[in-house]
Amino acid sequence: MSTYVHTALSQLGTVASTICGKSWGLSEMDANLKDSVIQCLEVLEAVFLAAHFEEAGVTLWCASPRSVLSAESIRALLDEVEAVAVECQGTQVGIRELSSHYMAVWFIATRESSRHEASRDYCALAFRREMIDRLASEPDQILNEHTRSAANVIFEALRQRTNLFLYFPPRVSERYWKDAGKTRDHASVLRPPWTAGTSLATVSLSFDLRRSTFCMDNADSPEDFSAWIDQLVRILTAITHSQGGVFDKFTGDGALVHFLERECKEVYGKMAVVAALECAIGMQRATARHLGELRKFLRLDSERLGGAIGLDVALAHWSSDHSNNPIVVGRGVVGACRLGDGTPPGRVRLTNIAYQKLQAAGGGVYPVQSVAFTSKEFSKDMKLTAWEIDAALIGRGPSWAWVDQVGDEMSKGLPTE
Repeated sequence: MSTYVHTALSQLGTVASTICGKSWGLSEMDANLKDSVIQCLEVLEAVFLAAHFEEAGVTLWCASPRSVLSAESIRALLDEVEAVAVECQGTQVGIRELSSHYMAVWFIATRESSRHEASRDYCALAFRREMIDRLASEPDQILNEHTRSAANVIFEALRQRTNLFLYFPPRVSERYWKDAGKTRDHASVLRPPWTAGTSLATVSLSFDLRRSTFCMDNADSPEDFSAWIDQLVRILTAITHSQGGVFDKFTGDGALVHFLERECKEVYGKMAVVAALECAIGMQRATARHLGELRKFLRLDSERLGGAIGLDVALAHWSSDHSNNPIVVGRGVVGACRLGDGTPPGRVRLTNIAYQKLQAAGGGVYPVQSVAFTSKEFSKDMKLTAWEIDAALIGRGPSWAWVDQVGDEMSKGLPTE
């Protein structure tokens, strides 16, 4: 056995033990895992790693501290790796030149995704050219297989991490990874909300599909209705993520979504209540469009079909359950659900505090009217009011074209029969 082969096997064993030996607890997952990946890069004498997960829309990267790569060099490497991935279109790759200074040994993993289409995920390990030149005397197959095996181990660990953050928008998921390991006191550093140790400013959105039981009973094909619901969830999730929201859960005929104040400001440059309202209007437009597909196989139709949305603002406590699903508890969650209970289809209702914060944030550009609503917590004598927007009055024009694009994208690859 050559010296290099012996070293390669030793390195691969170290990579596996380093990655698998780290804690998978959510509280400090990114910091622990990122430190582990950096150790693996040091062992492999690699300067950079990039892993892309296409269906999640997330790219995670890591640079070895010894490499002293500038931000400009990192951006260039990311662009070069992505360009090769597009060029290769799912075929596995060995050694490729990235620039005058770097070469990479990497692979593309093509597999079936839940959207019935091939998902091209890739992982690339970049080395300085002199490191590759030093190993030129070894057969390429040894270098390819060894490094690809190491990349696979790291890649699968990062895949598990990415899957645990699927509720979050891709940009926020990437930001949590990027900020992992930075000093927590830094003003712009973002951490997953369950690490805060305190309640966080949160806007909650409750979506309910009106007359969903009627639709289920009148669907000419239960299979078609099931596929329609699945596509609706994908569309609502994509719209939520595009506006910076966390898609908490789908309840069978509704959804619960949250917008974190700091994440919306730092990543999307807008107040959470503004992002939530734009998301709500987008959801209503997309739902109205998607109902056209539902009506093609309903035995009886109704004018009362549609989505109803409630918005509220409050501090919320974030944690996770035994399966690492988010748990969000707070008055805003209750308020959004209560408000949404009596909201007509196609409308968005805001509590008074949500409306006031919207005005203060400069987002009050939509036609809003005060309406009466009832709640089991208060008697009718209280004559409660809320603020209501008819999405049909504003869901038109080029500024909302992104909603149609989301719907078209989410329908790709789904069965049509």
